Amino acid sequence: MSDYLKSMLRNAVQLGWGAVAVWLVHHNMPLSNNVSNWVVDGGVSLVILATMALIRWLEERKGTGVVSVYARAIGRVLMLGIGYTPSYPEPAAVPPASSPAQPSVMP
Repeated sequence: MSDYLKSMLRNAVQLGWGAVAVWLVHHNMPLSNNVSNWVVDGGVSLVILATMALIRWLEERKGTGVVSVYARAIGRVLMLGIGYTPSYPEPAAVPPASSPAQPSVMP
């Protein structure tokens, strides 16, 4: 599987968990009809963002302590076992652009 496909799959899984979080919040927090659409859209975006950030935070815990080990395990479960972070090749070094020649000014 290519790195691109793995990264797309990882993002889709995280977005799916965000959608589950939005569904849970929506069903447990009734909103009146007077609430603006942009407020609801902003809330949906924030819940998805927070869910994705939480999953990445869990996955990236360092150390050998109990909390770190369990956090990484929970992150792996939430990512459905896709614990591979894609690696992308470094771009080729671009030489610095030469500055245009400055005409000399004679007094």
